[in-house]
Amino acid sequence: MADLPPFERTVVVVKYFEGLHRKGCYPYVGYGHQLQLGEHFSSNMTERQADSLLRADLWKCFEHFKGYGKDALLLTLLAYNVG
Repeated sequence: MADLPPFERTVVVVKYFEGLHRKGCYPYVGYGHQLQLGEHFSSNMTERQADSLLRADLWKCFEHFKGYGKDALLLTLLAYNVG
């Protein structure tokens, strides 16, 4: 895992600890995406769809912290896990 770029390592860590949410995990889908008002994601999403949603969520979060330099991904991961 050390040979992966930092963002990819973040994705791997979330996937490992979060796991893929399936039916019965409402209001969470994919790898810990909390459904927001008006969102309609299926709890039966594929791993590829869940991966895409996770990356979009992490990137959106990262945009808030990118000014923190080397700590940006750490803050992104923390914020994602807190919700």
